[in-house]
Amino acid sequence: ALHKISKEEGIKVSDEAVKNEVAHLLAHYKDLDPERARAYSEERMTNSLVAEFLFTGKVPDEKEIFGDHSGHNH
Repeated sequence: ALHKISKEEGIKVSDEAVKNEVAHLLAHYKDLDPERARAYSEERMTNSLVAEFLFTGKVPDEKEIFGDHSGHNH
């Protein structure tokens, strides 16, 4: 259902946001498969945007939801 809503409403996470999240995951989990990490991150992040849309009725700004990972080092 969330996938269908994302398509109908044109809700898509940017490639840059997914790339940042994958880099974050790979920094913490060295043995992750990058392609699987990307697919997982894109789906999870898109679902988060759809959930926010369902709660608020508007397409959210992804930086408000995910941040921009600047200064993100741990």
